[in-house]
Formats: sequence, structure tokens, C-alpha cells
Amino acid sequence: MNIVTDERGCPFTGMGIGLKMEYRAFFAKGSSELSPEYQLELDKVAAKLQEYYTATMRIEGHATTDEISATDTALQPNSLARNRALIVKNYLIMQHQIDPNRLSAFGFGAEQPIASSDTEEGKSMNRRVYGVATADFDTEEEMSMHRRVTSITTEPED
Repeated sequence: MNIVTDERGCPFTGMGIGLKMEYRAFFAKGSSELSPEYQLELDKVAAKLQEYYTATMRIEGHATTDEISATDTALQPNSLARNRALIVKNYLIMQHQIDPNRLSAFGFGAEQPIASSDTEEGKSMNRRVYGVATADFDTEEEMSMHRRVTSITTEPED
């Protein structure tokens, strides 16, 4: 509530200073397994979430109409899409110790396709997770107060 969103429903980050990082992962039909290539990309997102420790991430899972089976109940029609979002969220929590309160996961099922589901290529584009990590600050000073900076110290030469 009370969050301004863009045309895709993602939080709008305005003109401030900070972080806005997008993440996309695609899945095999009927699967919520995160392949190694998308884990590597997620590791980069995690590094930024650790650097900007007040940053949050919205994670959206999507599926195709042919993946939503008759066995889904009326209460859980988007379970595959939600599982895809949760696998990304759990990866960030378990592998990178990101606070779960900073991550929100949603399952949209086949409600928001980005390609036509008339072709296999279009269907493969719609089997996805889309995430946006954001941290907004009004000034450089405010940003530096909410950012972890790691530096390497060296021994002074004699």
C-alpha cells in the first residue's frame, strides 16, 4: 500500500540516488528449478543487496496457461509461479543471508505475459521470474549512511 508503481506494478524509484537493479530468470516448462546461470546473476544482485543493506527486492513469478493444470485448487491457481518466486527469495536468504523482511515474493500465474503464448518461444519467455531491487536516497550523504563499504587495508611500508 501507498507505493507508487510503474506500468508493470514495480515500485517506481524516481530521480533520487541509489540502487535499481533488475533480475530475470527463465524456467523449463513445469519447473521451478533455478539453473546455475541464473544463480550467478542472482549472486550479483545479492552482493548489491548486501552493500545497500536497506534495499528491498520485489520478486514476481510467472507461468504459462498450459502450466496451470486442473490439479491446482481454486485457492492456489498460481502455485508454480509462486514457487518460482519463492525459489529466488529462498536462494537469497539461504545462500546470502539476506533478511527475509527485505524480500517480497508474488505469483502471477499467466496473468501478465510478456510474449504471445501462441508459440513455444513466447511460452518460454513467459515462464519467468522478474525481480527489482531498489534503494532510494535523496542525497549522496544519505546514501553513504545506508551503504556498507568494504576496503582492503594494507600494512604500512617500513
